Parts: sequence; structure tokens; C-alpha cells
Amino acid sequence: MHRWVVLVLAFMLCAHAADDWKGLWFPNTPEALPLEGVGKVKDMESNALPKEAETNQKGTLTRIAMGIENPDCDDAKHDLAIDFDPYNITHSTVYMCLEPKADYKGDYNMDAIITEHNVPSAYVANHRCMNNSIEYVPTQRWLHNSEHGAVIALYHPCANKQQVDELKRIVKECLYRHVITPSQLPNKDRPFALVTWHATLEFSVLEKTIVENFIEKYALKGPEQTHRNGQYDHLLLDPAKVVSTEDDSDLCALGGSKKKKLGKLGPVVEKKVIPVETDTTRLVSYVCGSNILKQGEDVKIQPDSEYPEWLWTMHVGAPLTLDEMDPNTKAYWRKLRRMALQRNNKLAKLKKF
Repeated sequence: MHRWVVLVLAFMLCAHAADDWKGLWFPNTPEALPLEGVGKVKDMESNALPKEAETNQKGTLTRIAMGIENPDCDDAKHDLAIDFDPYNITHSTVYMCLEPKADYKGDYNMDAIITEHNVPSAYVANHRCMNNSIEYVPTQRWLHNSEHGAVIALYHPCANKQQVDELKRIVKECLYRHVITPSQLPNKDRPFALVTWHATLEFSVLEKTIVENFIEKYALKGPEQTHRNGQYDHLLLDPAKVVSTEDDSDLCALGGSKKKKLGKLGPVVEKKVIPVETDTTRLVSYVCGSNILKQGEDVKIQPDSEYPEWLWTMHVGAPLTLDEMDPNTKAYWRKLRRMALQRNNKLAKLKKF
């Protein structure tokens, strides 16, 4: 009896969430999906699960398992072109700019738009087999990636190429879980879009701060948190690379609100402030700061008699000119040779008549 009360309460919560949510179900309402904490639900005539759903011994439908190689459902080898066939011209238009590019140049006066959907926790996206076309999402089947917390970067094929390249760079440097693809979904006013499980960002002209802030706020919010790659890599051009960790523990580690300063050769090393010695006894007894090792101490100053005679005759001023040097020394002839090489190099650069 207690178990039935729990199930009824769970169903009531599920139905209440459906009433509150004004978004779109993809494609089913919660009544046909596993209730949260239950995992299985009986088939309902009004909104049944797909035919490919597995059935247990009691005839109860269960969700299609992910990542299990099954030639009858999905083995990443068969039916790969059902949603996108590169040899089908009607499919290939997603990569083509069929309109004037000037119409998609963007407008700096047009604000970016963020749209949020409060997706109820009861909602679960159905897993579909590859032999069934999905009509309610774009052909690239990236909905499952967003369910795992990924960010989907879309750009219209007519969008500015430099901004497209910059968008790719920003997203790749922000997180491991991402998909970047051209799409006919963005419009002329806003030819760029970022899509997560429950939010979208549409913008006309790329602004790095807006993109990074959106990723930091809305990425990794899907109901399933996993970075595990599947076997599907049909027409994949560039596999994603780990930025911080596989779990994306530090979003936009090279930019955004948590940006780290970069120099020409990488992260700028924090300068260490070396304390200034003020002890007069040490100043006259040691060469302060001469010890570069983790252990030991600075070089101790010895009496003058302990140092070689040539040390006191060393020239420590400005470099001597050739006329000031002794012709009987090696230093004189080395300097003379260096000056001759410099003169020959200058003569070689002169124009020949």
C-alpha cells in the first residue's frame, strides 16, 4: 500500500510539472516517461514509448540503454545517413550559404537574447534507435549531447568566417563537452546561437564575454552528467579536447570571469617579491641574494687577500674601444675580427650596379 501511495504522489508531481512548464516536450509528456526515482513506466495508449524500447518479463517498457552496441538499434555503423546523408543535396544545404552573405554580417546594435526553459526534473528524453528519423531536432542528433551537459555552438553557413573561427576557438577553450556545427536554424538577425539543455543564446555579432558568461552559467546543467564518448563519429571533423578536466571542473579556464592572464608564451608566472636585506651585519658579511638553492646560505665575503690578483684589475666600466685596447691581447683581435665581420655584412647588403 505504501508503495502505491509513493507512485501516486510521484505521478501527481510529474503532472504538476507538466502544467507549470510552458516549453515543448521532446516529443512526449511525462506520462509516457519513466517517473523520477522509479525508472520504469507502463505503456499508455495516449503517448506510448517508441517501439524500440525494451520490454521486461512483465511487459513493462524500459528506456533504451545507451552505449550498448546493438546492430538492431545503434552500433555506430548502420543507418548513419538516416538523418544526414552527405550525398543527398537536400541534406547538404546545412553546410551551404545559399543567400547573400551581406544579409548575415550582423548588427552591433542588436542585443543578444537568452531564452530559458524551466525543464521539470520529471522530464526524460527518449533514446531512439538509428533506424528511426528524429523530426523534432536538427539532423545532427546533438540533443543527446546537451542532455549530458554539453554546449552546442551553431552558426549559419553564411555567417562571417572570422567570427565563426573565433567562436570555435572560444568554445573549444571553454569546455571539453561541446559540439560545433553549421545550421540553418540561426536567422539573419542573429546568425549565431549557443544551445544547452534548458537555455539558448542567440546573438548577431560575436562578443567573447557574452559567450563565456553564458557557458559558465548554463553548461553542465543536463540531467545526465557524463563525459563518456560514444562510438558515433560519422563525419566528425575535429574531436573535442580536454580543457581543464574530463568533467570540465573549470569552465573557460583560459578566459571568462575566471580568466588567467596569458603572455606570449603561455601563462604569466607570478612574480615573487624578494625581501630586501636590512641587517647591516649581514650586508657587510655576505653577498646577499647570491644563494639560488633551496638550502644553504649566501656566499660569505672573504678578506681581500683570499681573492686572486686579477680580480682587482678587471675592467668593469663601459666597453673599451679598439684604440683603448692592447694589441698584444686576445681580446683586441677578437674585437677586431667581429668589427670586420660586421663591416662585410653591411657591404654585402648594398645594391650592386
